[in-house]
Amino acid sequence: MISAVASPKRMRIHRTLLLITSLILAFLYSPAAAQGSDPQWLFGQVNNLRGGLGLHAYVWNDQLAAAAQQQSEYMAATGHISHTQSNGSTPTSRAAANGYGGTMIAENIYGGLIAQATDAWAFWVNSGVHYATLTNSRNNEIGIGASKGENGTFYALVIGYRRDVTAPPAPVPVNNSGGEQPAAPAAPAAPPPTARPPTRTFTPSPTIPTATPTITWTPTFTWTPSPTDTVPPPTATGIHLPTAQVVAMLPSATQVIVSVPPNENPPPLTPKLARRQDKSGLEVQKLLPVFLVGQVLLIGIGVYSLFFRKSRLR
Repeated sequence: MISAVASPKRMRIHRTLLLITSLILAFLYSPAAAQGSDPQWLFGQVNNLRGGLGLHAYVWNDQLAAAAQQQSEYMAATGHISHTQSNGSTPTSRAAANGYGGTMIAENIYGGLIAQATDAWAFWVNSGVHYATLTNSRNNEIGIGASKGENGTFYALVIGYRRDVTAPPAPVPVNNSGGEQPAAPAAPAAPPPTARPPTRTFTPSPTIPTATPTITWTPTFTWTPSPTDTVPPPTATGIHLPTAQVVAMLPSATQVIVSVPPNENPPPLTPKLARRQDKSGLEVQKLLPVFLVGQVLLIGIGVYSLFFRKSRLR
């Protein structure tokens, strides 16, 4: 019940936050020009910083400001943050092209999609090289430009030196008793001096390499015989059977050996031939008694004739 009531409230809150975010992004990403007060605000911040360090104030120079504005517009149009443009121009050549006859030209730049003047100032103050430009003890003139485009907002600050320019003294801090020192010429009203924040240092942490073992895998091949139903083929070598011998007793008492060579590869018997062999075997069995009786008669006749001849001869 509570979640059902809270859900519409959360949706309304989300819609409100989404609307506010859309308005902020539309304002930040609009291609309108940068506010004209940004260069003047940065100019005041530079001289306030220098006054806090006891340095003379920079004098505004329109020729240096024109060179700075050209650089900021180039970066806003291309999104390329560099001191050298695509045509090869440098801070010194751009200052000379705008009629500046001084020397010792130096340039600070900054920009990004959602960059603001406060971001540029914080970056320059915390960078050693850019901070040296802001606190240079010899240069005496300055020009600042700002431009906003589709690639974001970009800032350029250019300083130079001319012998014929007398730099105003350092601004005097405000007196609490009510008396105030007039501001330096060409310097607009600005917030109280901004002290330089402590310089941030980066200490790299040592990287300790770690050994990662590499695991390799070597496949091992195994062979497992599979059972087969293959019947080995018959051998082509014939089987020799012993020779059968048939011994028959003849009346002359002479033994006759009849050798029957074995048939190594007997042809298969057909049913008709098998019946014939069975029939012949029966016939042989039937004639065997007759053959034996005939043998006995022949033996008897021979014995009788032998004795009968002997008796007649006597």
